[in-house]
Amino acid sequence: MDKKLKVEDVNIKKFIIGKFLDFKMVDLRTGMSQVQEFQLILHDIHVEGMSLSAYSQMAAIIEKLSPSRKDFKKYFKHKQKEMRVKNLILKLRIEDDNTLTKIRSNSSSNPKTNIVEQVTKFHNKNKKRRLMSREKNCQEVK
Repeated sequence: MDKKLKVEDVNIKKFIIGKFLDFKMVDLRTGMSQVQEFQLILHDIHVEGMSLSAYSQMAAIIEKLSPSRKDFKKYFKHKQKEMRVKNLILKLRIEDDNTLTKIRSNSSSNPKTNIVEQVTKFHNKNKKRRLMSREKNCQEVK
């Protein structure tokens, strides 16, 4: 019975480490929701009796950032001052808020208006061509 529990414990640890290694952040979801998910994996590692230093946790979070955050990633990799995981998460939250603000401000501008104007102009040109060709055809028939 004791041997069976040890085997199950080893399998759980392997599963958690696999989740830790395979975790990747994507652009489709907010950075904060993904960081929270990653923190749950780190918590599971701690609960299973495995340890990971705060520095290693922070480095892992930075490395797992999505490719669109390469400037943010580079900034934290080369930062000389020691920082805590809480501070990194705070910076990520601020970055997410700034990104959402930019997206909202870009969507509130009028890019659709320009597209409609361009389509309308194109449509009007075709309409004029059709009218001119009809007039020519009518003149030729007479």
